[in-house]
Amino acid sequence: MPFVRGNSMRGLIITAAALSALSLAACGGMSMPFSKSSKVKAPSDNAAAIGVNGYLWRATLDTLSFMPLQSADPYGGVIVTDWYTNPEKPDERFKCTVYILDSRLRADGLNVAVFKQRRDLIVSMLKQSKGLRCPRPEGAFYVYPSCAGAIGKKTPEGKTIANDTDFVNYLLESEGISVVQGSAFGQGPAFRISYATATDLLEEAGRRIQRACAALI
Repeated sequence: MPFVRGNSMRGLIITAAALSALSLAACGGMSMPFSKSSKVKAPSDNAAAIGVNGYLWRATLDTLSFMPLQSADPYGGVIVTDWYTNPEKPDERFKCTVYILDSRLRADGLNVAVFKQRRDLIVSMLKQSKGLRCPRPEGAFYVYPSCAGAIGKKTPEGKTIANDTDFVNYLLESEGISVVQGSAFGQGPAFRISYATATDLLEEAGRRIQRACAALI
């Protein structure tokens, strides 16, 4: 399932604001070109060397230094971090993509996208679903809830749920939820669901799964 831009925690919002503040500070720190004492020093990795504004490039790397770096393109001006987990909230992890827009030093010269994954939300909702058990995963971005409690039950249409393949087909037909049977990964009877998506989509998926489970006879 796709990651969704814009789901940011407070700390990363502060990070994005800090990037903008740094760009403003850099602008404010430049001397006026017609002043006798004016002298603007270009950074060693300025636009001529890296393709984007050197001040914004360095400020972005410095501000995001607490997150592991996945890639940095000094010519295209794109910096991508790897996943970062706040020790105080281990159920969430985040990554950032920063676009430096051009070689000019502008207050609006950055575009910051933040991606977020939620784990405990979907685990809690699955545990509340009739007939399901959901162990809490460690480190992965998907969960394998057991549907053993649904095996042998009948759908409202009278079909018997004989295995996890029947169960995932039932979710798809009744609620439009597409998941993969756990038996395909040696985890049956279970199914796999990714939580690498937006919180509102996870909540909606959880509600539909709860409704489908409650309808089994």
